[in-house]
Amino acid sequence: GVHTLLGRAYRKYSRVIFQSTYLSDAVDPRGWDAWHYAGQEQNFVYVEADCRGPGADKSKRVPWEKKLDPRDPSLLRQFSKEVFVDQDGWIANQPTS
Repeated sequence: GVHTLLGRAYRKYSRVIFQSTYLSDAVDPRGWDAWHYAGQEQNFVYVEADCRGPGADKSKRVPWEKKLDPRDPSLLRQFSKEVFVDQDGWIANQPTS
């Protein structure tokens, strides 16, 4: 019976993206919380893309969750492993054992 949020606004320009993730039934149906920044939801980037599992049902999510246009993958691309995490190639250059 325990539920958890996907994220809450830690700062007024909070950003959280879940992509291709399994979400269990522990996810609170609201998904997100504005916390101390209620009224500033337009500044948040909270996104779920291609998620699966019982917690991935977005029918009861907060109305200000970002909706992605499937024809424009630019938001997800800018936070992909290749662009955001590994932009200088350090992951690919790790020695193998």
